[in-house]
Amino acid sequence: MAAGMQRVEVVEGDDDDVTLPGDPSSGGRPDDDARTAPGRVPDDGAGPAPRRGRGSRRGWLVVLAGLLVLVVGLVVGQAVIDARHRAQVARWGKVPGVLAPIGDRLTVAGELPTPGDWLAVVPGADGAVGTFAVGRHVADDGSTHAYGVDVLTGGEAWAVTLDTPAPERADERVWVTQPCVVDEVEAGGPLVCLVTDRVRGWDDQGGLATLRSGRTGSVVVIDVDSGQARRWDAEPADGVQLFGDLAVTSLTLGTRPGPGPSVRLIAYDVRTGERRWSTTVTVPVPAVGGMPTDASFEDVANVSVGGGLLLVSSMYGTGMVALDASGQVAELPPDAVSSTWFDRHTALMGGAGTTVLVRDGVVVASARGGGVIPTVDDGSSDIALLTVDDGLRAWGTGGEKLWHLRGVEPSEAILLGGGVYVVDGKDVVAVDARTGTERWRRAMLTDVSEDFYAGLVTDGRRLYVTLNDATGDGEVRVTAVDLGGEEITEVALPPGTQHIYPGARALWNSRWTDEGAGSLSLLR
Repeated sequence: MAAGMQRVEVVEGDDDDVTLPGDPSSGGRPDDDARTAPGRVPDDGAGPAPRRGRGSRRGWLVVLAGLLVLVVGLVVGQAVIDARHRAQVARWGKVPGVLAPIGDRLTVAGELPTPGDWLAVVPGADGAVGTFAVGRHVADDGSTHAYGVDVLTGGEAWAVTLDTPAPERADERVWVTQPCVVDEVEAGGPLVCLVTDRVRGWDDQGGLATLRSGRTGSVVVIDVDSGQARRWDAEPADGVQLFGDLAVTSLTLGTRPGPGPSVRLIAYDVRTGERRWSTTVTVPVPAVGGMPTDASFEDVANVSVGGGLLLVSSMYGTGMVALDASGQVAELPPDAVSSTWFDRHTALMGGAGTTVLVRDGVVVASARGGGVIPTVDDGSSDIALLTVDDGLRAWGTGGEKLWHLRGVEPSEAILLGGGVYVVDGKDVVAVDARTGTERWRRAMLTDVSEDFYAGLVTDGRRLYVTLNDATGDGEVRVTAVDLGGEEITEVALPPGTQHIYPGARALWNSRWTDEGAGSLSLLR
């Protein structure tokens, strides 16, 4: 340092802290500053301690502030992840087949008697659990009644008398293919019932016969919410189906020369009762090489709605005719000779080792192997069809093979969030929907035999394996596993659980007796 100059210490950021050596305001001598200069210890060990600058304190503040920002960022990031997960689960809750949240313990939320008559649970609005049921009851005098009932309270909301007493209708021998129908997939649809004096039943020889041909008929359309009913005249028939905005009645005409039943179909506008179209179809049943036949059923046809089409098939499923909403025969691939599974929008049709997927009346894909039932599909993958043929095969909409996973042969599958979840023997298996590689496998079942059968359902948070005993005598179980395959939980069931099945966004327990009467319980 040049002679005659003194050291000056300046703490940045505060002009008031500038201290000039020898300044009387410093309270010290010039030599004191020299002795206490940075890096030097006072000779006598006393005197003022070296002073820390404010820059050091601010450094610590910056570090603490950075840590705080990091912690807040982690918290906020986790909150965002949690919010996205909740939003994803909420979206999955709108997907058909996904159930409302299920806990670790199920109790009976409501119970209805089931005396053996037709009964169906109506879907709840906006993906809610269905808590309202509609049914048809045949009284002791043979009169028929439709009714609506609250599942939670058991209280009857409304009742509609469908027709007058007919003693022969009370006979347990009477055969009715489909007396009433309601949309069990989407809420808001009406209850449609067929009323006719035609009677089909078992004759004294034990065969199915027309006990009375019938002269009159009508269709009754009931608003599910209010119980308000309207009806229009219709030809006598054996059953009725709800096909979009049509109520379609079916009448068995018997067999023509050669195999196969003939059926007369009449479509009415469900709102006005106006007749839209009518046609007669004959189901082609192979003369040889088909399923066993029975003379009692050779003139009986099953009429149902699946894949956006009206399906008319033989009693044994060995032949089928499909019609569109205009009553025209739909063009299907030759391999679509029978329906193996269907709901209102989707159908799996098969024959000769091939499965055809039809959705809303359009052929989506056709591929080799037996069809795997898609109980849930959120549309998150390119998979259009799953089949079993030397393992699990996935196919795209153009029929192209996406992947082939050997050693896994399920009957049902859940497609959710880019994963394919199946039951394979005693295991639950998760498969990557894009690559077909196995993500994880967990042993979930102990008893699988011809008497025990397993099902797989989801609430969007976990998978649930239901195990039922076909005889109704064995133990029923529900076991949960998270979508990552890590945590397995046994779900506690109420006493007396006999048969569990999914429907209307919930799990239900169906109980029955040797006499046929039983109960239907909503489990929550």
